[in-house]
Amino acid sequence: MFLSYAVVPVFVFTVLLNFFNLYAPIDSLMCGQNFTCCEECLNSTCHTQMNRTCTINPDNITYACFTCDPDPSGNVQYYSEAECTATCKEPTKKCICDGACWSCMVTESVDLTKFVCAMPTLAVDETCAVVPYGSNCTAPATSGP
Repeated sequence: MFLSYAVVPVFVFTVLLNFFNLYAPIDSLMCGQNFTCCEECLNSTCHTQMNRTCTINPDNITYACFTCDPDPSGNVQYYSEAECTATCKEPTKKCICDGACWSCMVTESVDLTKFVCAMPTLAVDETCAVVPYGSNCTAPATSGP
């Protein structure tokens, strides 16, 4: 009898947990917002004032606009490998992709398996037409100072 009373709360908890997981914000090393439609993303401060590209999330339904801010260790992050390698000249440092951002960091004694690259593949232009990510980027040259 006790088991039957526990079924409903456990079911509700499971549904809520899945809901929060589905609509979780973008990966931890990026700051950004998710949007339900393209126009919302294109009208966002991230896109209009910060000149960031609106990308299509992996679910192919929602959109995102993100910035690659410095990571918690203070490493400047970049939007592409080319941007990173152009400034990452120290022999002890290497460009590492984590999430949708690249960082120039000392790789000695760092577990590189903890970094997972998840670069966006699709974006939208100013008319909401789908384009490959990077082909319409209006981002500044770097995200650093």
